Amino acid sequence: MTALAKNEYKTALGNEKPARIELKTTPTVKQQLETAADLKGISLTAFMLSIAQEKALQVIESSHVTRLTRDSWDVLDRAMSKPVEPTDELRALMKRR
Repeated sequence: MTALAKNEYKTALGNEKPARIELKTTPTVKQQLETAADLKGISLTAFMLSIAQEKALQVIESSHVTRLTRDSWDVLDRAMSKPVEPTDELRALMKRR
C-alpha cells in the first residue's frame, strides 16, 4: 500500500479501528470502479468508502424527511391554520392520559 493510499485509508477511518467489508463483483464492475478511482486520483478503497458513505447518509437523511407536493402542502397548511374544536371523544381521551 502506498503512502498516499495509507493516508486515504486513515482519513476514511478517522480515529476508529478498521472494520472489514468484503465484496464480490464481476470483473467489469471492478474495472469500472478502479477506473473511476484512478480518475479521482485515489485508491479503490477510498473511492468505494467515500461513495458508499455518501449514499448511506443520503438514505438515512431521506428517511427523516417528508416531501409534499405544493397542493399537499397547501392542504396541510390550511388544516394547521384553522384547527377544529376538539370533540367530546377527544376530550375524554385526553383526560385518560
